[in-house]
Amino acid sequence: MTILTMSLGGSVLIAAVLLHHFLLNCLPKWTFLLLWGVVLCRLLIPFSLPSRFSVYTGAAWIAQALEQAPTGPAEEQTAAMLPPAFVPGTAWEDIRFSTAAPTAPALERELAFPFAAIYLTGCALCGLFFVLAYGVGTRRFGEAEPIDSDFISRWQEEHPTLLPVRVRTCAAVRAPLAYGPVRPVILLPKNTDWNDKSQLTYVLTHEYVHIRRGDMLWKLLLTAAVCVHWFNPLVWAMYLRANWDLELACDEAVVHILGLDSRKGYACALLSAAESGFSPLCITYATKNHMEERIRAIMKMKKRSAVAVIAAVLLVTGITAVFATSPKPPEPQIMENLPQAVIPDPKPDQAEKNDLPGGAAVPGEASFIWPLPQEYQKISFPFTERVVHPATGKITDHPGIDVAAPKGTPVCAAKSGVVTRSERDTTYGNLVELSHSDGSATLYAHLSERAVEVGQAVKQGEAIGTVGATGSATGPVLHFGIFADGSPVDPAEQLKAADAPTEAPGSPPAVILTTMS
Repeated sequence: MTILTMSLGGSVLIAAVLLHHFLLNCLPKWTFLLLWGVVLCRLLIPFSLPSRFSVYTGAAWIAQALEQAPTGPAEEQTAAMLPPAFVPGTAWEDIRFSTAAPTAPALERELAFPFAAIYLTGCALCGLFFVLAYGVGTRRFGEAEPIDSDFISRWQEEHPTLLPVRVRTCAAVRAPLAYGPVRPVILLPKNTDWNDKSQLTYVLTHEYVHIRRGDMLWKLLLTAAVCVHWFNPLVWAMYLRANWDLELACDEAVVHILGLDSRKGYACALLSAAESGFSPLCITYATKNHMEERIRAIMKMKKRSAVAVIAAVLLVTGITAVFATSPKPPEPQIMENLPQAVIPDPKPDQAEKNDLPGGAAVPGEASFIWPLPQEYQKISFPFTERVVHPATGKITDHPGIDVAAPKGTPVCAAKSGVVTRSERDTTYGNLVELSHSDGSATLYAHLSERAVEVGQAVKQGEAIGTVGATGSATGPVLHFGIFADGSPVDPAEQLKAADAPTEAPGSPPAVILTTMS
C-alpha cells in the first residue's frame, strides 16, 4: 500500500470515528482510544485485510453494477469502434513506432520526483518541529528538584508502576504534567500546596493513570502519524481529538479509582490547575481549551454497565470491520441458462494437431475453436508487442487478440480444460483462465460476468461468461489469449487454419484498429 492509499483509507476511518463522537457520554471513554488505535494502525502499517463487510467492498459492488448497466446498441458500437487513444485513419505503423511513446515512463518519473521531494520535506519539517518543541520543554524541566515529602513517598509505594516514576518540583511549570516515555517524571509547580492532601491525591492519581496506561507512547504514535501524513487535514483533526480523548479517558479512570463521590473534588482540582499552552509529547494535567467538556463529562459519569461495555465492543468491532478493512475480491458470478455460443466443426486437417509458432505442437483435442458466435468475426486489435495502451497511454505488450462484440454475448471455451483463474483484475477486469491437458492455456478477459469457478472442468464450447467492458477496456470486447509452455502465442495464427473468422477463404483474419484491452 502506498502512503496516499493509507492516508485515504485512514481519512475514511477518521471521519467514521468523528461522526460517532456524539456517543462519547453514553459509552466508556476507552472506546474511542481503541478506535484511535485502529486508525493509527491504518495510517502507519501498510496492511490489507480483505472483508466482505468492508465499505470498499460495497462500493466495488455498486461500481461493478453501474459498469454492467445495459447501454444502447448505438453507444456500444461507438465505444467499440472509436477508442479515445486512436484517431480514425491513423496507420498501425505510426502507432507502433511512435517516437513520442517511449517518453511516457520518463515523464512519469519526472512528475513523481518533485512530489516525492515535497512530501519528504514536509515530513522532515514536521518531525523537526516536534523534536525541537520537546527539546525546549525538557531543557526547561532540567532545573526540576526532588520533593522531600513523606506523603508523596508513601503514595509512590502504594502505586507501583512498571517503570519507576520520579516526582519533582519545577518553577518552569504552572500546572502538573508528566513526560518521558522511558523514564517517566511527574512535575509539580513550585506553588503547590503540600498540605492539601486531597489535591495532591487527585494530581498524582491523574498522572499515575497516564503513566500506567502508556499514554506518552500514544502521543508518540499520534505525532508519528501527523509527520507521515502531514498533508492530510483529517489526520491533524485526529491528533487534536485523540489528545482530548486521552484526557477524558484518564478522567474516567481516576473517578472510578477514587469513587464517584470524588467527582466534584476532582473537577475543582482540574479548574484550579488548568492552564493554556501547547506541550507536545508531554501529558498536561489540564488545559483551558476543553475544560468545559471535561467537567461536563466528569459530572455525567456513572457506574459501568454491562450494556454499555457490550455496546462499546460492538461499536469498535463494527467500525473496524466496515471502515478499516480492504475490499474483498468478488466471488465468481454463476449464471444459469446461459445460451451457448455457435461452435463450428473442426476442419479434418486439424483433427490430430494444432501447430504453434516455432514448431511446437499441441496434441490432443482437435484444435482451438473460435470463442464467440460466428457473426462476431473481426479482430479489433491484433497480437503484438510494444504498443501504446489506449486506456492508460503506457507502452505495453498485447499478448492476445481483441474481438469487439455486444455486451452480454456468450463466450465459450476454445478447448476443454480446467479453470485455473476466475477473478476480477485491475487491467483485465473479469477474467477466466483455462489450463488444458496438452500444457497450453487460454485467457478470456474483460467479461461482464463469469460463469465458472476455479477448479471446475469445462468442455470445448461450454459457456464460461459473457462479453463486457470491465478493466482497462474502451468498449465491449473479448480479449482472447493462448499460451504455450507459459509463453503467449498469436491466437489468430492458431485459429486461421481451423475456425478463425476470415473475410474470404484462405485470407488472414480481418484487422481493424478499434479497441485494445
